Amino acid sequence: MLLPSALRGLRAAQGGGVTSFIGAAWRGLAGATGGGAAASSGGSGGSEDTAAAVSPSSADPPPQQSAVQAEALQEHIISVDRSGLINPAPHSHDPAVLAAQAAAAGVVKEPETPLGRHLRTSIQFGGGPITLAEYIGEVLTNPQHGYYTQRDVFGVAGDFVTSPEISQMFGEMVGIWCVAAWQQLGCPEQLHIVELGPGRGTLMADLLRGTAAFQQFSQALRVSMVEVSPVLRRMQWEALRCQGPLPPADETPAPAPSSSSDQQQLASSSSSEAASSRGGGDAGSSSSSSSSSSSPPAIRSTSDWNGAAVSWHRSLDEVQPEGPTLYIAHEFFDALPVHQFQRTERGWCERLIDVASPDSPLHLRMVLSPGATPAARVLLPRRLRQLDLADQQRLQALEVCPQGMALAESLAQRVAQHGGAALIIDYGQDGPYETSLQAIRQHEFVGLLEQPGSADLSSRVDYSALRASVEDTGAAADCLGPIPQAAFLLGLGIDARLEQLLANATPEQAKVLEAGFRRLVGGTVPGVALTEEGMGVSYQAFCIAQRGLAPWPFGAVEEAESEDGGEGGAEQDPEQQQPEGQQQQQQAADGSTPQPQQAAGSSTQQHQQTPAERRE
Repeated sequence: MLLPSALRGLRAAQGGGVTSFIGAAWRGLAGATGGGAAASSGGSGGSEDTAAAVSPSSADPPPQQSAVQAEALQEHIISVDRSGLINPAPHSHDPAVLAAQAAAAGVVKEPETPLGRHLRTSIQFGGGPITLAEYIGEVLTNPQHGYYTQRDVFGVAGDFVTSPEISQMFGEMVGIWCVAAWQQLGCPEQLHIVELGPGRGTLMADLLRGTAAFQQFSQALRVSMVEVSPVLRRMQWEALRCQGPLPPADETPAPAPSSSSDQQQLASSSSSEAASSRGGGDAGSSSSSSSSSSSPPAIRSTSDWNGAAVSWHRSLDEVQPEGPTLYIAHEFFDALPVHQFQRTERGWCERLIDVASPDSPLHLRMVLSPGATPAARVLLPRRLRQLDLADQQRLQALEVCPQGMALAESLAQRVAQHGGAALIIDYGQDGPYETSLQAIRQHEFVGLLEQPGSADLSSRVDYSALRASVEDTGAAADCLGPIPQAAFLLGLGIDARLEQLLANATPEQAKVLEAGFRRLVGGTVPGVALTEEGMGVSYQAFCIAQRGLAPWPFGAVEEAESEDGGEGGAEQDPEQQQPEGQQQQQQAADGSTPQPQQAAGSSTQQHQQTPAERRE
């Protein structure tokens, strides 16, 4: 009965203001409290009695009561501001509409690449900002628009050139390192060499050619190239002068890797392909002894350089060691995706990639997560525990490479179980980085978010993280280094090799050889151009070896540096650094290696004739 009475009160107040309108409703309710019994007593008489009860003459309360009711009504009035909901701004994802909006705001947007459009759409409709690791994986290895899937990125015509293409001497010195390690292992009848990141195959070609004089060593060799790019596989097949079927031109999808740690669950599945396009495989997996039964058969051939059997694999998991194995990873770890974290008043937050605002010239921007992300909860605490207290308190940001740490664990477990060592050469330092990720296009540094897919992305290697990861496994493996690349190459006799090559070189070839030597072992002068920067200090050599094995020159250089209190190892006479049997190895290699003017048409001569830009 209360509701009909209130409605009748409202009808009686039609034509009045808001106050009279609400007051009428209250008066209708008040009148109904006294007439409810009569109205419910039955018949049509009840309706008449109720109507009389709410008439203005009989239901109006005393003046004092009306004031109290009005004050009570004011307490129940709520004001809602709806101005922000009226005529909202038009929303569109059409590139033409967005460009028009930017132009109207006076902003000139950069040209949007197909990959940039894909990333922007994925962020807008896929759940919001993505991690930096996801961004790196997409930029480098997107099947349609990724950096490594669009072009040949190596050489002067590309965006960077690696050390093996600067001078043949680099691959030859790595070959001498392999021979010395093989001798320290007791000259086993079978030795497996696995390269992660073969690129064009230049390093392995120089290694096999330069060590061909060591017949017992060559006869023991079996080579595995971990590579996902069919284009690069064919280039490697040609560089190694292989006999046998060509690698297929199409790319067979690889089986999904099985994660064995929280790090791998957080890393994007395509991130390892970034390194494998230079060319490794599924570097993130820490499984060292299992291989999927659905994996495609390895491509097998024979190198004409020394008769070694060569096979190609898409991932490290496909490579099954059968005895002592030497792993080579040159400029491989720097291509693995990283996560970046920043200390804020909310705690550690992760740097994410989001869509840029209309008034930005870029289409993407970097933002901070509102709170802890899964990577911040899993990766960050582990890395912080590995640092000393001073670093933990000092760092305001931290860069973490989960797949690099997982790969170091896998290599340690492999060499501990089967014997051997892993040689890692990359630019980096023995300590954490706050941020080191960089983009390079046409041998110049560019913005990280500029035109995604058109520039290479890489980060510097934190060797202390690799060492800590190896120690965390508890495997019977030792970490040696890092030592400067100059100390590594000089310890193996690169200056003696240079003298031997210069003795038979033309003036033009001598100029190229000397320039390459300076690039490989020299330091960087402040203000010098990228094309002239030295790599001897910025690049570091690091070794993960079975317990008790110290492949030359790591142990000797570290001992010399500890005695001299610094860089003494890099300045010593290489003839004094080399052990007595290894000088004979160097002389044999010098006498058997083709000179620069020989081996016409080989990849070695091609990269000798072109001084190259280093990638950094």
